[in-house]
Amino acid sequence: MPNKRRSKRGGIYILSLLIIIMSIFFYYYLTSIDERYSDIISNEETFYNNIENITFGANKGYLLSFKIMETNDKVKRDSMLNQKRMLVAKNDSLINEILFSDDIYKNKSYLKEVILAREEYIKNTALFIDYLYVNKDSAAYILLNKIEPSFIKYQEDIKSYLESNNANVLQNSGDISSDVKTKSQWILFLGFSPVLLFTVIIILLGIFLVFMLIFLKDVEYER
Repeated sequence: MPNKRRSKRGGIYILSLLIIIMSIFFYYYLTSIDERYSDIISNEETFYNNIENITFGANKGYLLSFKIMETNDKVKRDSMLNQKRMLVAKNDSLINEILFSDDIYKNKSYLKEVILAREEYIKNTALFIDYLYVNKDSAAYILLNKIEPSFIKYQEDIKSYLESNNANVLQNSGDISSDVKTKSQWILFLGFSPVLLFTVIIILLGIFLVFMLIFLKDVEYER
């Protein structure tokens, strides 16, 4: 009786230990999944905030060009030009933050297209400001025929960059889901493996006993 009690206690201890180990494993496994999805959400929140601020700053600077063109008040014009320079500096900082981020899923080639289009837009804006102090008619021509097309191209490239990013995020999310599915199948298999192993042993033992009975019958018959 004492031996049976000890064996029962031993089995309970082993079962309890296995449950604790599996619980710890599943906790860290589920935590790792949560962290991966949280990283995506956090990165995208920062990314979209930056893009929103870049777009807002670009549109505000573009509208300022028309207001600068319309005013003849030098103090007012200089104040708006200073606002425009501050917007450009802020957008430079935001674009650099995206460009040098560690997120490998960002398509940097699309971002470089945005940067090139923006450089062309800023170059045309600088030309517009130069002519503004010399010949307003020439400045007006540059505003309508150079700044406007380059600004539209700049906005189109931002849109393409956003679409590319959305595609990358979906692919990244799909990769994580696929990885989780594969690992979950393996975990399910490993969870059932002791039961499967026990079943296989019972079947093999049954086959062995059948063969032993047949063998013993044959021996008894020969006698």
